[in-house]
Amino acid sequence: MSKMQKCLTGFLWAVLAVLTAGGGVPPEIERPPQPFLVELLAQERGRWKFESPVGQELAHPGRVGLYAAGAGIADRVGLLLENPEFPGDRSRAEWKEIAPEPDGSGFLIREPNFSMRLRLQPGKGGEIPAELSEIRLGPAPAGRWNFTGLYLRVGGSYRPLELTGPNGSFKLQTGRVGSVFKAGEPVELIAVRRVPAPRRATLILRDYYSGAELSRRPVELAGRVVKLPVEPGRFGSFEAELLTADGCSAKLRLTRIPAPEKVAHEKSFMGINVFQQQHWYYSYQLPLFAAAGIRWVRPWLHWENTWKMQEPERGRFDTSALDAMLRRLALHDQKLEYIFYNYAPWLVPGRSTEMTPLDAEQMKLWEAYVGRIVRHCSPQVTDYEVWNEPDLLAGHNPAFSAGFYAKLTRRTAAAVRAANPAAKIHTLSHANVREWLEAAGDAGVAASTDVVTLHTYAPAEYFVRRELARQKLLDCGGFFGKPQYFNEIGAAGYDGCPEYSGAFPGTSEKRQAEQLVINYAQAMHFAGAEGKVFYFCSLDPRDSRDPSGRTWDSSIGLLYLGLQPKTAFASLAATAKLLDGRTCLGRVEVNDAVRYVAFSGGRAVVWSDVPGVSVKASELGCAPGEAIGVFDLFANPVASGRAEDMTIDLSRGPVFLTGSETPGRRAAAERNAWMAERGRVAAAERQVGRVRPVAMTRNSTAEAAFRIPAGSRVEVRVPEGFPAAVEEEAPDGLFRLKLRAGDSSGAGAIRCIVTLPDASLPAVVRTIPVMVDRTTLVEDGAFDNGSLDEYQLAGPEMFDPAEGAMRLNGPFGSRTHLHCRPPYRSDRPLHFSVRLRGRLSPGVKLSFNVAFFREGWLGTWSPAAHGENSIASEAFRGRSSAIPEELAEWTTVKAVLPAGILNAPEARAIFFLDIRGGRPGDAIWIDNLELYQEREAVK
Repeated sequence: MSKMQKCLTGFLWAVLAVLTAGGGVPPEIERPPQPFLVELLAQERGRWKFESPVGQELAHPGRVGLYAAGAGIADRVGLLLENPEFPGDRSRAEWKEIAPEPDGSGFLIREPNFSMRLRLQPGKGGEIPAELSEIRLGPAPAGRWNFTGLYLRVGGSYRPLELTGPNGSFKLQTGRVGSVFKAGEPVELIAVRRVPAPRRATLILRDYYSGAELSRRPVELAGRVVKLPVEPGRFGSFEAELLTADGCSAKLRLTRIPAPEKVAHEKSFMGINVFQQQHWYYSYQLPLFAAAGIRWVRPWLHWENTWKMQEPERGRFDTSALDAMLRRLALHDQKLEYIFYNYAPWLVPGRSTEMTPLDAEQMKLWEAYVGRIVRHCSPQVTDYEVWNEPDLLAGHNPAFSAGFYAKLTRRTAAAVRAANPAAKIHTLSHANVREWLEAAGDAGVAASTDVVTLHTYAPAEYFVRRELARQKLLDCGGFFGKPQYFNEIGAAGYDGCPEYSGAFPGTSEKRQAEQLVINYAQAMHFAGAEGKVFYFCSLDPRDSRDPSGRTWDSSIGLLYLGLQPKTAFASLAATAKLLDGRTCLGRVEVNDAVRYVAFSGGRAVVWSDVPGVSVKASELGCAPGEAIGVFDLFANPVASGRAEDMTIDLSRGPVFLTGSETPGRRAAAERNAWMAERGRVAAAERQVGRVRPVAMTRNSTAEAAFRIPAGSRVEVRVPEGFPAAVEEEAPDGLFRLKLRAGDSSGAGAIRCIVTLPDASLPAVVRTIPVMVDRTTLVEDGAFDNGSLDEYQLAGPEMFDPAEGAMRLNGPFGSRTHLHCRPPYRSDRPLHFSVRLRGRLSPGVKLSFNVAFFREGWLGTWSPAAHGENSIASEAFRGRSSAIPEELAEWTTVKAVLPAGILNAPEARAIFFLDIRGGRPGDAIWIDNLELYQEREAVK
């Protein structure tokens, strides 16, 4: 063959390889029960290689088996490609045919967002075997279509290519994505059998949450495809298993949920954060969550709602992806909480689109963009959030400060309201940085705010304790009384991977389902009557089976890869069914273990923080004669009767209580009193100025001053051994302390108690840390303030007033961080000291640690440790002090990190306490915690 002939032949093959049928789907093509790519993702879960951190690019390292029924020779491969906005609509689908490669290597399937090679194998047993290899999957926005079906053309007719399933003989599926069924819908399985698989089998149905077997019956697999009706008889998550006499098994998870209530958007508090990988969220996930009762959607940070996708190049403005999302939301009667996040790349060339402060000209362009989007989305969209977690971004770029954020929100709010006066502005999107939140309040963010947005991933047991400290900062920053949207809450849940469960205890599907119900309710206790809660997130962002992908949040989605719902999806639907649209009245702690959150209409969520507990309905306040009902966390009725006769079993997780109004009256009274006290505290706090730490040198003088109302009285408490003399002055409107340092270095905190002229308001406490030739990394290690406000709590920590110390109770499993990340200089020693007392059973691991960061982690020093400690990095090993086994009496432990150990001149220090193991009855008290550096460097 000549060179010209070879070129011509190659050209013709290339043309044939991309031959299409002009978009028309042949009439004989039947849509498969499961979209092909959805089924492939689910079947191969755990085998995918995540080539981007959150699964936007996946690769399969192996081969996947398929087959087409019937013998014959195939000459084409057909692809059924559906419009993501219109799944199942043949009139909007695309049909493509692909010819074999000229070199005999099979069929190369190549689309912008997926590619793979299909090889046919010699036919046998009345079928055409095949395999897929070189599978690479890209992100949904990269392509135009959903890969729905794969077919072979044999003798002019088309046959579907079926995945063989995990066992290679038969598989179970249903005719709907996610295998979710609502009340009133028949539950039907589809068994797909390869010849010569056995014809007789046993069909078993189990309740996934409890593990109980619900039914077992023999079935006849008379044909290649057999429909098998099942009746769970209840709501929840289930596992169906088809088992043959020779031990071959196929399993399928399915979910049955109550039909959602019709709740007006403004009355609904049920929201979800969306996440997507290979399919647009709005194709398959949106209908699933609509069926579960979700009325509000918060989008991801990098897709259709962002300027960088809408106008990647200046002047090329395209909102088609956003418009498709809005149409799908309208179809399913859902509302969008729009996030303004990410600039267009051309606005900040060469800089971050997420954390770059704007100059005057850039800000004008931003305002014009905001107005354009609001006009485009009106009247459908009325809620606009300004940025995501700016407090964390400021840690990466200090110039993206709370002050700049205040400016950004002020200008964005003005642009939004000019375009739509009815729109609401959501601000803060606060993660956890306390100092940033204080600064945002001081900068006046509250003036631009209609709705406060907050993020928390606290477990149910510690949710309230962690949140109270932030609520006080919000109150003092001018946000008191504003509606709150907890638009990120979540808990991890992943079964079937012991390595992940071992690395991250408490991450089972069961616990996730329970945490979801409790924390939706607890969040609403803070959020208020107009508040909302958004679970984070819809889909697992990583593969928790892959060691490189395992993180605390890698399994935080409610759907696995392949869109299989977890157990928590069913508890989400139950929460929507029984609580949504009702006003949260408040939270009550009944005793040391039992809590409830009450809602209007005689509804409540009741649970125990201690396993194996039951509670009498009368203890909850239910009145004699009231007819009450108890439902499990999937909305199944479990008990009913007169209140005086009812004992509620909480050993199997939280329950929903219906029929009694009296617990709600108690909850409302307690919450109203709490809110009134918060209002008084906020009013008092805002009359007194803030204070800052004072740094001094030996024998120097300094002043500390703060604003007070005229007529206030101030009591000053100076601790013993304070390194400076203190004089007080109180001119009108100002309280001033004059400080004169002595000859020695040291540190301490002056406590000022301000009594205001208005006797109805509580006293205000201001603590002023003073450092003399010393940099103190811990300000209130003696807990003189009577609080743990300086710490980012894991949950079990508490202040023990009898000891004036922090206390943690066993069994242990927590990490407590210092809120701030103070500077560290490596040219001088770092001193550590702590007083400890406790009861620790054998095997407890306790360590105090300092991790050093500067553009990445530099190492971790553990100044004190009890039990085996693997946290300290190599350079710092052998520089720890052992915490004694016996701590019945107060014991002081000290350590020093010499200068010059860290391979960097300076860094940020993250201090944390780690404690694991132990038994109930164990406890540890911590006091006089010091971590400091002297000002003078080592010569």
